[in-house]
Amino acid sequence: MTIEISILVPTLNEEKNIKKVFKLISMALLSIKKKYEIIFVDDASTDKTCKNINLLRKKNKNIRLVNSPKKKGLGNAINIGINKSKGKYILCLDCDCAVSHKELTKIIENRSKNRVVIGSRYLRDSKIVGCSRIKIFLSKAVNKFISYVYKIPANDLTQSLRIFYKDQKFKPKNLTHPGFFIEMSIFFSKKKKEFLEIPVIYQQRRYGETKNNTIKLLISTVSFFLKNFFK
Repeated sequence: MTIEISILVPTLNEEKNIKKVFKLISMALLSIKKKYEIIFVDDASTDKTCKNINLLRKKNKNIRLVNSPKKKGLGNAINIGINKSKGKYILCLDCDCAVSHKELTKIIENRSKNRVVIGSRYLRDSKIVGCSRIKIFLSKAVNKFISYVYKIPANDLTQSLRIFYKDQKFKPKNLTHPGFFIEMSIFFSKKKKEFLEIPVIYQQRRYGETKNNTIKLLISTVSFFLKNFFK
């Protein structure tokens, strides 16, 4: 049976979130009767993250663990996962369990070969809980600029939570977040893909530390523009 969905979960010191994200995925897929795989891509964790993933692997044959050879951030981990995946669709999901299983189910159910579905933080019915106002302001500003310059009809192009039909031609130059997802959005826009945004209530992580602080987000964004916009 062909694998329908490859769920890519990047990890870095997420020992307390492994079981939680697996439960989230399991609940989201209850109504979706399709074959799937969960690929954890670990970015050199120093805690019990890999141990906890391996414990789950013993109980579920759909789980795979891939270790990143070099620590290069979220985009790099997702790119490794895409190259290792066997599914027709790719679902990118952070390990922080920021959304509900109902929202995740809706995102998955709306997948289409000619569509990119994004769990948007910036729609009327969306909400962000526990994130700094400065980070939200900068993120909104970057998204509006990208949407305007590249004429992409979406509000949250930097969001990692998305599902799309796998395209082997996508070869990213930017391997950090959000540059990786900006480049991906532009790539699919040029291929005339539809962008569908699903509103989500985005909860700041309870366990572990965020890997994408404001400084890192700014550096990745500036790096993207230097490589692509001002060349």
